[in-house]
Amino acid sequence: MKNRHTQTQIRYQSIKKTTLISALFNLIFSLSKIVIGITGHSSALFADGIHSFSDLLGDAIVFLGAYLGKKPPDSDHPYGHHRIETLFSIFISITMIIVGLSLAYNMIHDLIYPSHTTIPALSVLLTALFSMLANEGLFRYINCIGKKLQSTLLISHAWHHRTDVYVSLLVIVSIIGSAFHIPYLDSGAALIIAMLIIKVGAKLIIDSLKELIDTAVDENTTTSIRNFIKAIPGVISIHELRTRLHANMIILDVHIQVNPKISVSEGHYIAAQIKARLIEKISNVCDVMVHIDPEDDEKEPLSLNLPSRMSITRKLNKLFQQHDLPTNFELQIHYLNGAVSLDLYYPFSQNAHPGLSPKDITTVIKQTFQTKTNIAHVNLLFLKDSSTDL
Repeated sequence: MKNRHTQTQIRYQSIKKTTLISALFNLIFSLSKIVIGITGHSSALFADGIHSFSDLLGDAIVFLGAYLGKKPPDSDHPYGHHRIETLFSIFISITMIIVGLSLAYNMIHDLIYPSHTTIPALSVLLTALFSMLANEGLFRYINCIGKKLQSTLLISHAWHHRTDVYVSLLVIVSIIGSAFHIPYLDSGAALIIAMLIIKVGAKLIIDSLKELIDTAVDENTTTSIRNFIKAIPGVISIHELRTRLHANMIILDVHIQVNPKISVSEGHYIAAQIKARLIEKISNVCDVMVHIDPEDDEKEPLSLNLPSRMSITRKLNKLFQQHDLPTNFELQIHYLNGAVSLDLYYPFSQNAHPGLSPKDITTVIKQTFQTKTNIAHVNLLFLKDSSTDL
């Protein structure tokens, strides 16, 4: 079985590496944009440089979220801390929406109150073009790793780089607009891009919230899990399969129907096989709860009102004592089809029970239980001499 702790460590190291690469590029972007924005007479590039510098905070948030999310389960968090990543991804998505709203506000202001701008230097155009291409590369790289790890935190961070692509594109459009004296080109394009950024941020928040409210996995994954369980030897059928997302992990519980006459230990063995194989073979399954059923009780519980072992044993002891019979019997109880069946093992020996025959014991049992409507069947087995099926 794959080690969950090892998986978490590998995941953390992948996010750590990705975040450090992102932080290095953001540092280079911010410094170059600020310097060239000042020397090249581009307030748009200068502002983009400040935005890139603030992205370093986003890198720190991603790193912190991954670091806290890798903590192992404890008494207060038995399923681990993976959802910390989900919370941090919501925070990053909110910052995307704020960036989008800020862009929209500024561009609406520029549309209403246009101002004369100096044509920026060629270095500004080249820097903005390099930034756009580099951020697009970072988006594709981080998004690919995020999908591979199924990390909403990394995917959100990747889309944050995609917003930087759009911002750099705005700078380029602004330069073109200034060169051709088209002041509305920059603002009009910015509004469209701002709305796209807001839309992407909102979608990422919705996806993260789905994880926080225990949304089930997609239908294809559910079908794969169902078919996998059905193929395990000893499973007759399954029902009440429930899944939920825990950050990138899948937690599930399922009821399986097995042969009602197998032992408890064999039922446990089948359940252990299901858990081990699911965690081994199905991607991101981290915890499985298997409920063993002797029959299909999906529609209604059939055995709730039937007598318990304590009640049945008490009646048998009282019955045997009334007829001066030994009470050293063993009992197996089967709750099936809304009724009770008993396998009664009686260690009978003629030497130990002089004057008593298996027939006598059978008669006593039969006279008692034939009137009990909830006792469907009693199988009386004498371990030494014979067995009688009532």
